[in-house]
Amino acid sequence: MKKQIIIYVTLLGIIGLCGCSTVKNVSEGLGKGVSEDTSNTWKNLKRTDAWLKENTW
Repeated sequence: MKKQIIIYVTLLGIIGLCGCSTVKNVSEGLGKGVSEDTSNTWKNLKRTDAWLKENTW
């Protein structure tokens, strides 16, 4: 009985996500967010490095 419920729920999930654009939009949003965060992190690291060179050397 438990195995049938798991199979049923899994099939419902697959069918529900099959044509769903939400999954596509989430993955695109994650990709854009990661690229922006990487860019911002790099800029902050360069700014911190410049500050350290100026104030500690």
